[in-house]
Amino acid sequence: MKINIAQRLLSNKLHELLVQEVDFKNSHVNELIDNIALNIILKSLDKEKRIEFYRYLSTDDYDKAQKLIKNEIPNFNKKILMVIKKEFKKIL
Repeated sequence: MKINIAQRLLSNKLHELLVQEVDFKNSHVNELIDNIALNIILKSLDKEKRIEFYRYLSTDDYDKAQKLIKNEIPNFNKKILMVIKKEFKKIL
């Protein structure tokens, strides 16, 4: 089953769902966080769960998508934070 979702829409929705508390004026920072979050999601979920995740996003069922992530990826927020710290160390 092939699911097409515009990458920018996915990035915008991931930002809304996953990093609501953090809002930087610099869109490059938001884009980096979105990409890190998406990378963690796609690498952590098996094929069936990824399809389920995309299905939820394609039907605008963001609550279920977020619940899936929270249930399937332990310490999701900590994983994002660890990668962000590592990336910022490279930059700084």
